[in-house]
Amino acid sequence: MAKPQFFLFLSLEIISTTALVVLGQSSSGDSMTPNNSLIDGQTLISAGGVFQLGFFSPDQDSENGYLGIWYYNRPPG
Repeated sequence: MAKPQFFLFLSLEIISTTALVVLGQSSSGDSMTPNNSLIDGQTLISAGGVFQLGFFSPDQDSENGYLGIWYYNRPPG
């Protein structure tokens, strides 16, 4: 008969692996892959949460769009 420690270890291993897979698929706020695209209204926020990258237009009537980087969460000081 298997020891209870083995079942505890196996359960923790399964939970850890599942959590890593789920978190790895859902957290991509600061990176892109070749299959991703960034369109108007979408932004990327830096890993530290300080900067934001995205497309913008200077005014609503402008046909020109620009790629910019600006403060998302400006550090104090």
